[in-house]
Amino acid sequence: MCNPTAEAVHARLRASLGKFLPEEKLLELIPAAQKYPFAISGYWADVMREGDPLWRQCVPDTRELTASPAGESIDPLAEDRFSPLPGLIHRYPDRVLVLAAMQCAGYCRFCTRRRLVGRAGMQAASPGDVFVYLGAHTEVRDVLLSGGDPMTLPIAELRHWLETLKRLPQLALIRIGTRLPSFAPAAISEELCASLAPFAPLYVNTHFNHPAEITTEAQAACARMRRAGLILANQSVLLCGVNDDAAILRRLGYALLGMGVRPYYLHTMDRITGTAHFRVPLARAAEIWDALAATTSGMAIPRLMLDLPGGGGKMQYMASRLLSRQNAEKEIRYIFRNIENGESVYIESPEMEA
Repeated sequence: MCNPTAEAVHARLRASLGKFLPEEKLLELIPAAQKYPFAISGYWADVMREGDPLWRQCVPDTRELTASPAGESIDPLAEDRFSPLPGLIHRYPDRVLVLAAMQCAGYCRFCTRRRLVGRAGMQAASPGDVFVYLGAHTEVRDVLLSGGDPMTLPIAELRHWLETLKRLPQLALIRIGTRLPSFAPAAISEELCASLAPFAPLYVNTHFNHPAEITTEAQAACARMRRAGLILANQSVLLCGVNDDAAILRRLGYALLGMGVRPYYLHTMDRITGTAHFRVPLARAAEIWDALAATTSGMAIPRLMLDLPGGGGKMQYMASRLLSRQNAEKEIRYIFRNIENGESVYIESPEMEA
């Protein structure tokens, strides 16, 4: 796995951001864009404005290169430990996550899988290998096609994935995770939607983080998926400086419902190397969610989710799961009961809560 050359990254930065930033500013961004995958979809480059919520999600930041605080990792959820074959993660007994694609239409600067996605030489899962594995693991009832973005695959490849999975009688649920309706809504074409319609019920998890992403084009893309019978829900990430405000999340929730997408999850940030500037302290995240829940229709409120470090598992963030909070000079340690009734430690620095 090799990082792209500085020259290649510079050309990509100039193509996407040259109309916004002078040359000296572009040069400052090269190290971060070289270390972590960088691409901005043509659509976002057209609709975003310098410093706006879209900009903050996709433009490299020199803070990505600062020393990692305690608890950060390139694989904070220990996904590699739960990967019995390339591109398949089997963390929970009844479900698997399949990395069907290793590319996206654009790359989020807070991506949990930035160690894999958008990098040359990374291997996506093989439909044949996944079929054999699931045939031997009939306890699996739920498959999530993710990556990367499976919706960026050629239509024939995506159909092949779905045809392969539909041959497994034990599956009750097939899902696709995608950010294409936000990054490149025109790519959610009538042809793509028609090709997915025969696989109903098919669940699609979209990824919108801010109301500014709910454009006319995004609404049209979601309408095309709904007409094809796809069942839509949204997963957002709580991001400092982007959507860490109950009023913004309320607007987002209602905007999603307005285009037939159910607000499903609001993820707290995983402790990924180079993303500390995006993280909202857990105490503040709970305050935001409480303010949202007190003032918003239940249909517009996503569940606040925490994925515990080290493979502790994904859970709804609830006081009953928090066993203790330990303050020290250089760190705050939250001790949670994890999904196996063991203990998982989540570390924050005191300055985050200052």
